[in-house]
Amino acid sequence: LKESYPDYKDAETEDLAKALIAYLDKVLADANLNSNTDSFAGVVKLLGIKNLDLNSVDGIIGTLVDAAPLLGKKALTGDLSSLSVKALTVGGKGKTALSTKNSDALDIIYGLFGFLGDKNNISLIKTALQGKLSLGSLGGVLKIEDKKADDYINDMVKTLPGMLKGLLYDFLLAEKKDADGKSVPAYADSAYTSFTADELLAAAFINVVSNKDYFKSGEEKVVKAVSKADADKILEKSIYEIIAEYADGVIEAYALDPLNNNLKELINGALQGKDDLAALNKIFNMDYSFTAEDLAISKYGESGIFENLNNILVSIFNVILSEDAKAAANLQTGDNSKIDANLNGVLAYALNAFATTNGGNFAGIDFSGFTADVIKSMSTEDMAVKVLGLFFDGWFGAPAPASADTLEKLGAYAAVSAVEKWMPDAGLPVDSYKALVFDGSAVKNITTQAYWYDTIATIGLDVATYWLDQWDSTTRAFQPDPTDKTWTDKADTIVTWALNYIAGIPAVADGLADAPYGAAYKANVLLNELFPLSFLNGCGDGATFVCDVENLLMNKVFPAITDLSFKTLSDVFAKNDAKDNPFNKPFVSSTIEFIDHLIFALFEHTDDTATGATKAATNWSKGYTIGKYDKVSGRYIDAATDEQAEIAIVTETGADTPSEPKTEPKPTEPKPTEPKPTEPKPTEPKPPVGMKGDANLDGKVLANDARLVLRVSARLETLEGQGFINCDLNGDGKLLAGEARKILRFSAKLESEL
Repeated sequence: LKESYPDYKDAETEDLAKALIAYLDKVLADANLNSNTDSFAGVVKLLGIKNLDLNSVDGIIGTLVDAAPLLGKKALTGDLSSLSVKALTVGGKGKTALSTKNSDALDIIYGLFGFLGDKNNISLIKTALQGKLSLGSLGGVLKIEDKKADDYINDMVKTLPGMLKGLLYDFLLAEKKDADGKSVPAYADSAYTSFTADELLAAAFINVVSNKDYFKSGEEKVVKAVSKADADKILEKSIYEIIAEYADGVIEAYALDPLNNNLKELINGALQGKDDLAALNKIFNMDYSFTAEDLAISKYGESGIFENLNNILVSIFNVILSEDAKAAANLQTGDNSKIDANLNGVLAYALNAFATTNGGNFAGIDFSGFTADVIKSMSTEDMAVKVLGLFFDGWFGAPAPASADTLEKLGAYAAVSAVEKWMPDAGLPVDSYKALVFDGSAVKNITTQAYWYDTIATIGLDVATYWLDQWDSTTRAFQPDPTDKTWTDKADTIVTWALNYIAGIPAVADGLADAPYGAAYKANVLLNELFPLSFLNGCGDGATFVCDVENLLMNKVFPAITDLSFKTLSDVFAKNDAKDNPFNKPFVSSTIEFIDHLIFALFEHTDDTATGATKAATNWSKGYTIGKYDKVSGRYIDAATDEQAEIAIVTETGADTPSEPKTEPKPTEPKPTEPKPTEPKPTEPKPPVGMKGDANLDGKVLANDARLVLRVSARLETLEGQGFINCDLNGDGKLLAGEARKILRFSAKLESEL
């Protein structure tokens, strides 16, 4: 692929898909799986496969679809009877196999993703991974290396843990060579044989972050010995703690040498003998040398690294700036409220140095206007606007007008200028853009940032719509909506198209495209489902989303950039103590939680034809107009009804859909009366509390019980009392992932008892 597309960023998606399929064809052809088909020719005939071909993508897809009708007979094929090949057929109709002759390469890629994401196939994979795969009578006939096929596969799966540990070990230690120079397994002879896979990962992590010689090749690799105790400590540390403890080692191992040598040589080599070097010598100490102490950030671990960006920046400035520059800038340590003043002082000195050296010419740009008298009354944003304005003549053929006096105004002016200069034949309404930006010949004197953000978005979404419409794609082609009037309408059209484009890969995208919400809401659903965003501060709305994209961009990021308020931006990433912040949790637990979250969002597909099935992990298909994000289950539930818990369980497990939300009786209707005091009140039957596998004591054993046990085993939640006793299946006083698996299989009726 790299040889075919060395500059892959400029390649069309369809071309990349074609190259990927061609590459897979080559791999399969080299493996020549067809050479083994003679040994089970009888099985091929029995299944009615006309053209068995395992040496190409087309061949494998065609073979699977061809065999599908007879695979469905459980007595013959055992667990393979549940295999679903629907995604591998044209239009998902189950008849014609996808191939490069009847479908685009991208459709084939999507079909393969759909095949892997099908719930029946996922169940089949889980069965295989548990070492319980049965191929029925087919397994008795089909032999691989003189073993029944299902025995062969199950035996191979049993060796996976050892294989994985071996791979981790090879990552940890240098290869061993035999007398002939060939690589030999070294895992069994090492001190790591007693390590779990988690501990091996921790040992590798310690080497990566603190050993600058770790990535040397072959026998040159220097590996630090890691004890089991040290590995276990890593597993208990939070991400915040790991960053604070190991960031210094990473910087010292990988950053000091490039900063002190490579970068310095690059700058001096590029400017040596040029007039520009004189100005830089005024500003920078060109013989700077960083020490590990200069870049140490572990001292800020407790108070937070992002909270101390100003102190880190001052430490860097103290090394790279000249003595005159440091004195003029009057650098101040302290919290991030000082960062803007420090940057202002450094930028003011630098601009004056450019203005007073070599006649004010630096890199071909005239800086002579930045005299000390002019600069002293300028804010950092004023200086940034003026500096960027100097480049406009070269970019657009005319200098930026003085009336473009803020970064947001300058951005809007740049947007309309770029369209006019570089897209003259696009048919975009340049005159209407100018009416938004100009009042006569001057940029409008509007100080409301939202107006300029809207103006930039209007131009930007028009440009995006134009280029998407030009995109040469024969499938899933973008179609502009002629009824779109505002940039938010256009954004919704683009997001809807994008969601349809990726439908079938992340399950959360299923049905979302047609939900009655705007682009921002849909983006929020997608991002909040896929990623744990609670490490970001101040971007949630307190009810529906952990992080609201529109709030984050419009009220945090964009204002911080256009006001050059680095404190505002740093506050978004500052350390927080939120319970659901993955950075506060142990390294392994947060990793497990992220994978768990991602798998549910990507692969929680259900059969659309099943009774009461839900399409994905969200509830817009039920027509809810108000959604509430449940941080515990990671799902969206209806905030306007009392059905929250039941809906959350349905979403989690794919159980029967609950009845529609109950409504209060109308005022004109008589309300039900309470029973008379003499009549015994009906009592709700209490669920049995001693039922094995019942974690939440609701009298049922469902997948949500299994998931709770899994989260408890990963230390993401706690469970006490009868719920713990019910799920401690082996009575060892612990809840482990194995028990979660058993409960899940029982809930899915794959096991008859616990």
